[in-house]
Amino acid sequence: MRRVLIVLFSTISIFASQLVMGEIPKEVILHDDIGGKVTGEPFSTKQIKGKVYLVSYVDPDFKDTNSVFFDKVKAQNYDRSLYNSIVIINFAATWLPDFAISASLKSKQKKFPHTIFVEDRARLLVKEWGMKDDAAVVMLFDSEGKLLFIQNGELTPAQRQEVISLIDKRVLK
Repeated sequence: MRRVLIVLFSTISIFASQLVMGEIPKEVILHDDIGGKVTGEPFSTKQIKGKVYLVSYVDPDFKDTNSVFFDKVKAQNYDRSLYNSIVIINFAATWLPDFAISASLKSKQKKFPHTIFVEDRARLLVKEWGMKDDAAVVMLFDSEGKLLFIQNGELTPAQRQEVISLIDKRVLK
């Protein structure tokens, strides 16, 4: 019986994620009370196309998990007509008050105007895409919106280099 349960839970965890490498994920729309861009506009995951997008889905308690990596990516000074970044904050994953998180995001939006900052107030991407909750997730999408890379938690040095190489192949010509 124990073996059956282990196999069952392993199978469930494999299928829990809705994200498949090389495919465009199902559309999720964040708007009104459930989230959206910090500018007040709705956000659709269909907007993750037209450029290479580095997406960070993060619990505010883990916001610094991959800061070394993101600093390295910023230092690359990629052409913004070919590359952009999106930071999606999982508001429901923290005890921090929403107003404080929103104020911080609005400040970051002013400091980094090219980055798209998004609020997920209802864990919608956790539910719809099977994202890891209470974590920092890094994803990379190609210009067609296909998933190229995903990692939960802190990236290893090899993973950091892999993501930068994937961006380089698509942005530097």
